[in-house]
Amino acid sequence: MLKQLRSALDRYRWFFVAEGVVGNLLFFVGSILFLRESTQQMGVWLFIAGSGLMLVSSAATAAAERDVE
Repeated sequence: MLKQLRSALDRYRWFFVAEGVVGNLLFFVGSILFLRESTQQMGVWLFIAGSGLMLVSSAATAAAERDVE
């Protein structure tokens, strides 16, 4: 299973990089939305979405980095 995950990470590395960029963009936009009271709720949801993307990306990378041998 880990070999398949590592293979998928190697094959689709661009996807995980793009996922990280999108996650960080959501954090950034969410931070800006926190500045106005009328947009704070949207900022919270963007933070949650960004956190979820970062969690998926980090978990997949950590699983693939485990010693497969």
